[in-house]
Amino acid sequence: MNWGYDLLWNKAKLYVARSLDEQREGPMFPFWSILALELLARATLAKVHPTLLADPVESGENIFYALGYGATKSPKSIPSKTVFDRCQRVVPNFTAKEFGLCMTWVNLRNEELHTGAASFENWHTGQWLADFYRVCSLLLASQNKTLEDLFGGDEAAVAKEMIESLQREEKNVALDAVSAARKAFEKLDEDKKADLRAASEAWARQVKSSFKRITPCPACGSKGVLLGKSAKSGEPKLIDMNLVQEIVVIPTSFKCNACGLHLEGHHLLHPAELGGQFVVEEYRDPVDYLNIDVSEYFDPADYYQEEYSND
Repeated sequence: MNWGYDLLWNKAKLYVARSLDEQREGPMFPFWSILALELLARATLAKVHPTLLADPVESGENIFYALGYGATKSPKSIPSKTVFDRCQRVVPNFTAKEFGLCMTWVNLRNEELHTGAASFENWHTGQWLADFYRVCSLLLASQNKTLEDLFGGDEAAVAKEMIESLQREEKNVALDAVSAARKAFEKLDEDKKADLRAASEAWARQVKSSFKRITPCPACGSKGVLLGKSAKSGEPKLIDMNLVQEIVVIPTSFKCNACGLHLEGHHLLHPAELGGQFVVEEYRDPVDYLNIDVSEYFDPADYYQEEYSND
């Protein structure tokens, strides 16, 4: 079965080795690197289970292949976009930002392969390499592997240095935004501050989202809104006759209407100490969740007849 973890992991390592043999400012270095990235992402999904790579068409034929039952015809795996989209679900801290970066790189690769454009000419390492290493580190961590495992010791040391530099830049952007919002808020008189805090709290309570947390603003201490997306869902539990499901949420944005602080993206939330995952509870309808056919247990016509007779 060609979607097995070991096969994909070893092929990713092979393509990385090919990339490292190329000139760093030449077009083939990013080309082989991005090919390796997709293989690394596919290996990440295969590590969970190869069925995550199966295209859900052909009446489940691809899923049977991923489960090891062979195939009556050539199996079809999911496209690149779906691969990286699914990584958002299974890889910690792989957010919409990482997905967007990967799709930008994949689109350049596709342009290189399918058009006459020289997409990687003059594409300097300063435009992409630090982010590339950072994305690889996330995918590797979810496989319990390290940068050394993929790139070797010398290259891994360079990669770590570039990632740390990138993280310092992101931290500076976030802290500068917090500082600017704090200074602007502190210039206001106390009555104005109180009014803005009250209005911000009222606004925060009205924001509609299943993945929301009201939390103090790091700039002014007022109530702001932290929004995120589902990372993992637990098994529903029966609590006081209700079916309750816990959902782990990765925060993706924060906004405070009192001081105007707005941070977009987990990479900016983390330096502002707003990047921690949180849990929300959702109530499920047991009939819908368990796909219960109520007609197997009673005849709705009898119920309506009884109700009608009571009139």
